[in-house]
Amino acid sequence: MNEPVTLVQKGAATAPLIVFNSFGDEWKQVVEALDDLDGKSYSMLAVTCSEWNKDLAPWKADAVFKGEPGFEGGAEQYLDRLTGSILPEEVKKHGLEPSSVYIAGYSMAGLFAVFSLYKTGVFDGAASCSGSLWFPDFKEFVFENDFFRTRQRSTCH
Repeated sequence: MNEPVTLVQKGAATAPLIVFNSFGDEWKQVVEALDDLDGKSYSMLAVTCSEWNKDLAPWKADAVFKGEPGFEGGAEQYLDRLTGSILPEEVKKHGLEPSSVYIAGYSMAGLFAVFSLYKTGVFDGAASCSGSLWFPDFKEFVFENDFFRTRQRSTCH
């Protein structure tokens, strides 16, 4: 599936890049808030994710609300698509050379942002805004795993 992607660039091509997984156009509110930061340079790649219960859920889980669909557990596949094609293609297309790359999101996308730090070293950090950290078994996952970059550092010595 092709997710709609929008680049907002406020400053040099070397400014930090925020990858923001969005539902609809909520990313526009984030841009407004960032613009209030007194001229800080940044780029934001807003990726509109239409299948939240599939693409942002780390594993399968039952629905939270009656009548709603369950969670399909496609986060690893979506992360592969995001880091393997969407992000590099957009960086190349727009001539970006970001000094750092962060991932951010709200609700399920906030959960996905944190989950991503455990699965890849692509991101320098994450912002989980009201993240769905209540997700079944996520607390256990956190206690049983290390951030990807932590694992990489410990194996290099």
